[in-house]
Amino acid sequence: MNKMALALIINAGIAIPASILAQEVGTEPLGMSLDSLLGASVSTASKYSQTQKEAPAFVTIVTQEEIRKLGYRTLEEVLQNQVGFTSGNDREYSDITVRGFGRPGYYNNKVLLLVDGHSLNDSFSGGARVGGALGIDMGSIDRVEIVRGPGSALYGARAMLAVINLVTRKGRDIDGFEAMGGWGEHGARTGSVQYGKVIGQESDLMVATSWGRHDGEDLYFPELDSPQLNGGWARDLDQEEYVRSLVTWRSGAMSLQAAFSNRRKGIPTAAYQTTFNHPAAENRDRSGMVELSYEKLIAPGATLTLRGFADSYDNDGAYPFGPAGGGGPVVHSGVNVRSFGGEVRMEWEPSLSQRVVFGLEALDVFEASQSSDSEEVIGGDFPYRIWSGFLHEEFQVTERLAVTLGLRRDQYSSSSGATTPRAAVVFHTGDQDSGTVKLLYGEAFRAPNLLELHITSEAAALRGNPNLMPERIRTVEAVWEQNWGSVVSTMSLFHNEIRDLIDLVEVRVPDPEREFGRLAFEQQNISSARSNGFEVEVRAPLPSGATTRLSYAYVKATDAQTQERLVNVPTHQARVFLSSPVGRWVEVGLGVRAETERRNLYGSESDSVLLLDLTATSTPLFRGLSLQVAAHNLLDREYGLPGGFQHVQSAIPQPGRQIGIQLAYGW
Repeated sequence: MNKMALALIINAGIAIPASILAQEVGTEPLGMSLDSLLGASVSTASKYSQTQKEAPAFVTIVTQEEIRKLGYRTLEEVLQNQVGFTSGNDREYSDITVRGFGRPGYYNNKVLLLVDGHSLNDSFSGGARVGGALGIDMGSIDRVEIVRGPGSALYGARAMLAVINLVTRKGRDIDGFEAMGGWGEHGARTGSVQYGKVIGQESDLMVATSWGRHDGEDLYFPELDSPQLNGGWARDLDQEEYVRSLVTWRSGAMSLQAAFSNRRKGIPTAAYQTTFNHPAAENRDRSGMVELSYEKLIAPGATLTLRGFADSYDNDGAYPFGPAGGGGPVVHSGVNVRSFGGEVRMEWEPSLSQRVVFGLEALDVFEASQSSDSEEVIGGDFPYRIWSGFLHEEFQVTERLAVTLGLRRDQYSSSSGATTPRAAVVFHTGDQDSGTVKLLYGEAFRAPNLLELHITSEAAALRGNPNLMPERIRTVEAVWEQNWGSVVSTMSLFHNEIRDLIDLVEVRVPDPEREFGRLAFEQQNISSARSNGFEVEVRAPLPSGATTRLSYAYVKATDAQTQERLVNVPTHQARVFLSSPVGRWVEVGLGVRAETERRNLYGSESDSVLLLDLTATSTPLFRGLSLQVAAHNLLDREYGLPGGFQHVQSAIPQPGRQIGIQLAYGW
């Protein structure tokens, strides 16, 4: 796709809303009615319930209805279709880029991912799994709350670029059983069963399990094209299979949640200098969590919340080395993490114009071990603890003006701590149905993870660095939300500065067999970076019951010293979505995603991208039976996106056309 084509899409995305501003059509914006969109409750931005317009952040809510209509199968697909977000799949995990930051291979360690307020980032790498490795099925999610900008003043480390909260469905929303079966190209098979029920006067139970298998695609890598390497083709190595379970029980002030997932993924890319096209190359991820919480109004205007939780995460990788065709060793490397923690939080309203939230948190990662059957990988056990305290206060200065201030301190046993502030001014230009202006300031940090601090692999030429300092970000943002009759628009201008950015640097290390040593890659705080940009999104009804969502984002992200454009960042991106009924029985969802080129680690650029997704969903056909047909990348566009430091490829091929059928039945 050339730049002129992208410009036409961008101009269309901005011009179309202007033509429908004056229309009075009794239909609803995609996924949510206008009244619901304005008054939707969101808790992620402040750790208490408030409307989307009141929240001191640029917030997007993606509902279960929108997930269903547009055929989103993973959280990655949800996020890559939101303004300011892009993604990439390196055929092992998925990376998310937010507002100009998202180096490939770091697996979202600057984004905090929650399920009902519980962190899903693992405590070893700090990464958040958003693709197939996510342990929560999309059918179990009621809505996704996306809060852009720094969130460390409330949530601590990792909440540098965004906080994403998966709010799960309640049993009363299901009220019985729901079963789903899906089939698709490349041997894709999926299934799920959910049960939900209100029990007695206060208890609500939701149980869900899902499973899937995908044989994957045969992939061609020109960098590995030789007769000894199967002509550059990796065959039957892109397979994936998973099992996930989730249980949520709520009764009065108490709630209990538990989740477990097990996922196996083949590695077709010969990552970490492993043998190419070897059938043993694979990764296994297992995660589990349990949380018990208590929330009670203990006095007028005072709510006490208590949380206790435990988490586990295990990763087992098989990495073949040696000559092409096999015969060399298969190195098994694993990570095992066990932790428990808790939170005490008080929400207090001393007056009608003031709200205070303060709390204490503690996390004990009592096992964080890395092991390998290779002597060239130096691992160990690196337990650590975190103690945190935070204060968040909102002042309603006038009926239209609110000021929010926040401060948090996190203290680590394994590295230096951090203090992060937050400030926001929210001004309603008229009544709740008109405009809102938000002026936002925030700071956040990311403590170096255990891989960066300690893990050394001679085979992969990687060295840890125990002297690393936390990465830090400072953000200034202005948000304008406006209602134009039945049309809702949001515009954001932002400036981000990151300092002490952690990255791999080529260094020379001593080697007794080499006079001048050998080269390796070491983690160092090497640079700072900036990103400036703006985002605009419009949701609007169209005639005949159709709805649309249009967005455009521009970002200029550069290294502060060299002024070079950062890796894996498209300067322009546009999104167009349309949902429309076709007759009485079918609703069609159309998605168009366009992005300009991305710079890769080798200094060249990937191609620009224009992708089309199409979904057709039936209304219930017979006693709760419904059918959906979805085509992702309908035009079968071949394109690649930047790989990480572990890849010899400058670009990793992205999934081609995938057509699938899904049957759902509820009773």
